[in-house]
Amino acid sequence: MKIVLVGGGGHCASCIDVIGSAGLEIAGVLDPRQGAAPAGTVWLGDDRWMDTPEAAQSQFLVSVGQMRLDNARQQLFEALIRRGLALATVSSPAATLGRGAALGRGTIVMHKAVVNAGARVGDNCIVNTAAVIEHGCIVGDHCHVATGAILNGDVRVGSGVMIGSGAIVLQGISICSGAMVGAGAVVTSNIDQPGTWTGIPARRREAP
Repeated sequence: MKIVLVGGGGHCASCIDVIGSAGLEIAGVLDPRQGAAPAGTVWLGDDRWMDTPEAAQSQFLVSVGQMRLDNARQQLFEALIRRGLALATVSSPAATLGRGAALGRGTIVMHKAVVNAGARVGDNCIVNTAAVIEHGCIVGDHCHVATGAILNGDVRVGSGVMIGSGAIVLQGISICSGAMVGAGAVVTSNIDQPGTWTGIPARRREAP
């Protein structure tokens, strides 16, 4: 089946590159903005296209990025699930998947990322360029492990978590659902409250 991408922004362009490198075909892009598809791809229409006969013959990947704590990706994923549509799981041939590593539905692993032995990544996740998810880690659904972030061995991450670029999570740490770890932060103890955590060591940033 060809892959339909849901969301035509910058992350979509990166997904297209990974999908092409994996030898998979793209049917087109869904986006509410007319014509909003990266060069070389076809704009299929908005989310109403999910209800067409053609949709049942396709696989889908949510290609909206995740840069903050929001549930846009989750809402789109759930819209696909409600319709019983097939979800694609994509891994770049330039990524490394260790023995026993598992990826959920609708998850994409980008170039030079590592998901090491026995690690599990949930549904609708982004493991971005050069991110490292070490042995035995468990990452929940709807998470984004951003560029160059490192989860050391046996880390546990809840759902809807954003791990910023270059962040480091030490071995055995747990991070609760709904937390955001800022770029470059170092997580040295468990995060048990939602919100934004920044700095070295990471501390919860209070709302202004």
